[in-house]
Amino acid sequence: MDEAIFLPTIVVGLLSVGLYLFTCHKKKRDVDLSILVNVFLCASGIVCGFFLMLATVVPSLKEELETLNLYIFISGMVILVVSIRSIYSEVTRE
Repeated sequence: MDEAIFLPTIVVGLLSVGLYLFTCHKKKRDVDLSILVNVFLCASGIVCGFFLMLATVVPSLKEELETLNLYIFISGMVILVVSIRSIYSEVTRE
């Protein structure tokens, strides 16, 4: 399963980096390496998130994704933080 996640991540990452480099060139900005690395890491998150969502409707895929525990943890953390922030903003709204 690593290759099934790795290859799409490379494709999405290179497309995203290409878009970032094009935008920097068009707006005459310097390329920021931290942004470049973050864009590539986010591409990994996009691909893994897609596969995690797909695994809910394709049962055979669920078994293959057991190695993605980090992304499952991150997804749970994001849902937790967004939910807490939403409740907090609703409760403290005037």
